[in-house]
Amino acid sequence: MTFKYLSVNVWLGGKLWDNLVNFLQQEDADIVALQEVYGGENPKLEKRLRTLHALKEEISYPYTAFAPAMTDTKDNLNLPWGNAVLSKFPITKERAIFFDIPFNEGKTTIATAEQAPRNMLHVTIAMNNTTLNVFSIHGIWGKDGDDNPRRLAMSETIIKHIKNKPRVIISGDFNVKENTKTTTNLEKYLHNVFKGERATSFNIRVKTDPKFANAIVDHLLVSNDLTVTEHRQPDVNASDHLPLIATIEIP
Repeated sequence: MTFKYLSVNVWLGGKLWDNLVNFLQQEDADIVALQEVYGGENPKLEKRLRTLHALKEEISYPYTAFAPAMTDTKDNLNLPWGNAVLSKFPITKERAIFFDIPFNEGKTTIATAEQAPRNMLHVTIAMNNTTLNVFSIHGIWGKDGDDNPRRLAMSETIIKHIKNKPRVIISGDFNVKENTKTTTNLEKYLHNVFKGERATSFNIRVKTDPKFANAIVDHLLVSNDLTVTEHRQPDVNASDHLPLIATIEIP
């Protein structure tokens, strides 16, 4: 069984909405992991502020899951914001796993990102008489991508939840660079698919700070019982992050 997997931080709900939707439609992945998703439901809101609902209107994915990490109160939005998974295969279970600070509705904004709650969404997906454990993660934010106590603790939380599970895929914006202790901790248990292959994981068309040209914070890791037969990071103008795509085989 082979399937196509895609992961992308959509940039505050999808600031490049039309480009994002066109890209997702073109790639037509079987499973899509998203970060920075807004959960607004009011149809009067702009599409990016109701990311999940608007995507479901434009792209046909029968199964979805959403795990808000916080309520964004900036500019009186008061909208849930977090991680999501879209799937062509049944999602049988879902849960949000917080790293340290719990969901804090009405008190946290993206503007206070350094002290904001962060989480990962864990879903189990039924696929041809087997199951996948898929994690969409948005990691601890900071002014750099280096190790710090919160990020190191985050890696231990991730390991706790993945180390005894079969067929694991974890992807997203970890907010941590390659070759840190945070990421190498995970590599004791998982294969880091893109490691050593990229100069950046950002779309430098929309990033004005030159430091982003040499920053890699988006990662895709899989357990050893899965085989990645092809992977790529297309240079597309669909978000401020570049998407990660992999063809994965279940032996």
